[in-house]
Amino acid sequence: MKKLHLAIAGFALLFATTVFGQTGKGSVLLGGTAGFTKQFESAGDLFSITLSPTFGYFVADKIVLGGQLGFGYSKSGDFSVSSFSLTPFARYYFGPEGTLKFFIQGEGGFLTSKFKGGFSDESLSGAIFGGGPGIAIFLNDHVAIEGILKYSKSTGDFDTSDLALLFGIQAYLGGK
Repeated sequence: MKKLHLAIAGFALLFATTVFGQTGKGSVLLGGTAGFTKQFESAGDLFSITLSPTFGYFVADKIVLGGQLGFGYSKSGDFSVSSFSLTPFARYYFGPEGTLKFFIQGEGGFLTSKFKGGFSDESLSGAIFGGGPGIAIFLNDHVAIEGILKYSKSTGDFDTSDLALLFGIQAYLGGK
């Protein structure tokens, strides 16, 4: 029980850090997104589930540079794809100050996928690029629920295009 109280106290201290402007220089972005994707080049119904933990640092007011790890799984009949990506990103926040902030995000990185089913099992890799508009709805000074409409294009051993609506939660820590 003592360990539980210590963990709760540590978590409370983490979120008790003072934030000036939430998206101000020196703040840290920590969280992630999850979503469902419809792939355009897929034959038949191929739907995907993705999870992307996120870390970023505000290098200037309203500008964050960071990285995402992407984990995905897709299945259609006996065919499945497991994927992993590492994508650095840049994000710019704009609009009025307050609980609602808009942003635009661009990213590019590396993708590897393992295919199972069909004629053979194989692993392929390549580059991935994308981005899109989003919105952050701040629940308080430290936590926001986010939505982003993101287009992604992968090239290399295989070419795909995705349009995804992703939702997530982010913590904004530190600051000036």
